[in-house]
Amino acid sequence: MSEKIYVFAAKYPFDTMGERVFPAERAEEISSVKNERVRAEKYYVWKLLERALREVFGLEMEGLRITREKSGKWRAEGVEFSLSHSRGVAAVALARVPVGVDIEALDAERFSRLSAEKIQTAGEIARGEGADAMKKCALWTKKEAIFKCMGGSVFRPEKIESDALPTKTVELTSGGESFFLTVAAGDAGDISFDLSGLALA
Repeated sequence: MSEKIYVFAAKYPFDTMGERVFPAERAEEISSVKNERVRAEKYYVWKLLERALREVFGLEMEGLRITREKSGKWRAEGVEFSLSHSRGVAAVALARVPVGVDIEALDAERFSRLSAEKIQTAGEIARGEGADAMKKCALWTKKEAIFKCMGGSVFRPEKIESDALPTKTVELTSGGESFFLTVAAGDAGDISFDLSGLALA
């Protein structure tokens, strides 16, 4: 029987049910960010994590033991989660097993400029898996989700096989903009999506 994976995505700003961020180390990390856009991304993705923990497992952030690894990844005892954000959209994946999530806005110019060698393995290039900007963006999210799930330290997409773990990729729209969201887990068969204010393309 597969473990259920819960994926939440939401456009922000949204109601955060209070401004306080727990633990204090995460609050300090957020407040130390100089760039206002990045600071908002980190704040809202954490608030979305709080909502997901409450809705899925009935857990409150203050009741959990939250730690930060040397790599910068945050962990909660007894729960696995992964965070991502892109252009005003936050995404959280939550499970009892290791999980990774990535969301990327479809920036056609950025992904058109990226060479295949910077994203794909030799086998993927031969199969034409990232032939255009849309495919490159989707492949990027897949590889970053796999990387996060596997607990890597340096993201090098050209070294990650796109089939290293089971993944599920969806295309979302918000305000006329397209996003690719991918979740990766050892068994990504049973996935529940909560897409507040977003639509499947």
